Amino acid sequence: MVRGLASYLAASDSRHQVPPAGLLPRRCDRVTPYLYSPQEIAALVRAARSMAHPLRAVVFEHFVALMAVTGMRTGEATSTMLFDNVRVPAQRRLGSEGQGLPIALAGLDSGRLGIAAVATGVAQAALDVAVKYAKERESFGKPVIEHQGLAFLLADMAAAVESARATYLFAARLRDAGRPFSRQASIAKMTATDNAMKVTTDAVQVLGGAGYTRDFPVERYMRETKVMQIFEGTNQIQRMVISRHLARS
Repeated sequence: MVRGLASYLAASDSRHQVPPAGLLPRRCDRVTPYLYSPQEIAALVRAARSMAHPLRAVVFEHFVALMAVTGMRTGEATSTMLFDNVRVPAQRRLGSEGQGLPIALAGLDSGRLGIAAVATGVAQAALDVAVKYAKERESFGKPVIEHQGLAFLLADMAAAVESARATYLFAARLRDAGRPFSRQASIAKMTATDNAMKVTTDAVQVLGGAGYTRDFPVERYMRETKVMQIFEGTNQIQRMVISRHLARS
């Protein structure tokens, strides 16, 4: 049973860490992401449909479907829709007249938390690969993780992952409690994606030249993380949102 956005986001985050038992693998490049089971998809869709506004249900149902089938490789599912002289009955309107922009922006706030969760999961996956490699790779007669320079780099990566996770969960719990969370959503999206970009880049550095090859997944994690700093509002936009909230407070 999925209870609230915080629980759903935690599941999205952990999806990039240890694959749960009973899920079907889908080969994608050299990385094997794991699909949601049909029961999990149904539970997430039911949770989305029970949200306060119908628009959020549509957005989350579509997001869950894309994540379950294609992960970040959604280029083939992205297309342009054109509406020419389309008449929509008034009973199909979402919310009251003139409230379209506020409704859309409210949907963005929740979407930003989803991006923060996914970015944190990718960062965790990159950290896991880097730590495993650092324990196995030896130089000067000992594992490289025992060299202080690299050990401190891994420690910073771990701190970045944990701080991102705490930030987006705090914002998600505010939303679940029905409290304002727009500023916290922007902080979470900005923090998690910026942290993930650094963590995945550092993971490539830990692996050295091997990290830049497709023999290890960290180069893909680094590429996929970059777009998370861009969609659902660039991180420059997040800084603008945060600063405006500060000016009004």
